[in-house]
Amino acid sequence: MKAFFSFVALILLLSFLTACTVGEEESELLGQIPTVSLFIDNEEVPTIHRPVCWNNCFNIDQNLSVHDEDSALLNPIPVTHGQEVEIVVNDQFIDINYPQEPIFWLDVHEGSQSTSGIELDDSSFIIDSLGPEVTYRVYTDYTNAEDERIGVIMTMVLFEVSGD
Repeated sequence: MKAFFSFVALILLLSFLTACTVGEEESELLGQIPTVSLFIDNEEVPTIHRPVCWNNCFNIDQNLSVHDEDSALLNPIPVTHGQEVEIVVNDQFIDINYPQEPIFWLDVHEGSQSTSGIELDDSSFIIDSLGPEVTYRVYTDYTNAEDERIGVIMTMVLFEVSGD
């Protein structure tokens, strides 16, 4: 009986290790994470950019990728209320189960107030906050043809907003 339980424990351990192993093909896909840049008046602005998840995106929470110290790494970019920000994604190399065009959504943090999950109609947004300092997080969300999430990338920028 003791040998039987040892055998079952060994099988379970091997199953667990096999399930957690990343295969060579999947490892190559993990390296194909797009970059996301933000532009104002055709000038790229400094951002913090990182994947929230890529390939294994079950039960994600976009706030998991944001760290308090991230904002401290950014210098505020002077902008004017009403300026347009263009989102440019370098993803021409992505070919994971025929991805759809990415969906973009925003989190806006202005002082103690936050607005989360604003879905964008296209790859741009207007700075409509009044500041003075406002953090924008742009999430680029990829799904495949079966609407399964491939990955989410967070790009964060700090703006110093002045009036019209």
